[in-house]
This record gives sequence, structure tokens and C-alpha cells, in this order.
Amino acid sequence: MALRDQSTQAGALGHQAYAARLADAAAEHLPPDAAPGVRAFVLAQRAVAAARLRQAAEALRHLEGAQQWAGRATAEGGPHRYPEPALLYQAAQVHRSLRSTDLSLSYLRASLRARPAGEHRTIGVSLLQLAHLELDAGNIHQARRAYTSFRERQDALRSPATTLQLSRLENRFARLGGWPGSPEGGRRRSGPAAG
Repeated sequence: MALRDQSTQAGALGHQAYAARLADAAAEHLPPDAAPGVRAFVLAQRAVAAARLRQAAEALRHLEGAQQWAGRATAEGGPHRYPEPALLYQAAQVHRSLRSTDLSLSYLRASLRARPAGEHRTIGVSLLQLAHLELDAGNIHQARRAYTSFRERQDALRSPATTLQLSRLENRFARLGGWPGSPEGGRRRSGPAAG
């Protein structure tokens, strides 16, 4: 678990090759009797790390393995289940890194629907990512809705990374002709969304 968490941190800091090595090491050090939910947890990070290195076949294989182990954990019950919203979120990250915007959107929306209402920070971070993805897909109206929902939760989400992502999002809206709350902010322009 420590190796898996270190992989997550390394990836967040931009050290993708190191993150992949840590994720591989986490999988290699799983004991033979590791619970299915624990295996799903480790494989999901392995999938994300591989996707960030554009290793599509490997990433999708690890993601499929994580989904299978998570299903088995749900069927068996017990304390080590991997929460469905978390696995859906990881699948969204995999497909976003592989530039499959539609699949990433589908998984992220499903993750948000499945989240318990009290997970304010995770929901807020997901909404911010959703707004970016909606813009990637050219869905300006949906991006505005995700942005507005994020703003309603923003007080609980003060971190340098979140502030940076919010600034980037607002810059994208500005380049498209207006802020999300302004009348002109909802008009869709021809051509791809600003990146």
C-alpha cells in the first residue's frame, strides 16, 4: 500500500516513469493471499501510471484486471472492497491520459453519480476535472454547469493544485469569449475548444 501511495504522489508531481516503477513494485510485492479489493486498488494505479506513459495496451490490461478484482471483491463482501466510485474515477484518469475524451467523460460522470454526498473534496476535484473534459469535448454548456457546481463547493477545496487547475479553467473560458456566468460564456464557437 505504501508503494502504491508513493506511485500516486510521484504521478501527481509529474514523475511518471518513477510512478510506473513504484506501481509495478506495489503489484510485485502483493502477498499471494491479498484480498481482491487490495489487488484492484493496486492494479488501478498501475493502469493510471501506464496510461500516463502512453502505454495503452498495458494500461487497459491493468484496468480490466482491476475491474475484475473489484467485481470479485464486491461479490465476496468483507472489509477490503474497492469503492466503485474510486475505480470509476481511476478509469476516467486512464482514458483521459490515453486521450479517449468520451470514455473519460463517461467514467467520470458515473463516478460522480456514485459518490456519497459527504465526499466534498473528492467531488469538488472531480467537478473541476469534469469541466476541463467537457471543454475538451466542446461541451461548453456542460463545462459551465460543472464549473458552477465546483464553485459551490470551493471553500472546502483550498490547495495549490486546485487553485492552479481552477485558474487554467477560467483562462480557457476567457479564451472562448467569456466567463461561465456571463451570457457570452455559453456560446459555442466553431473549431476545437481551447486547450
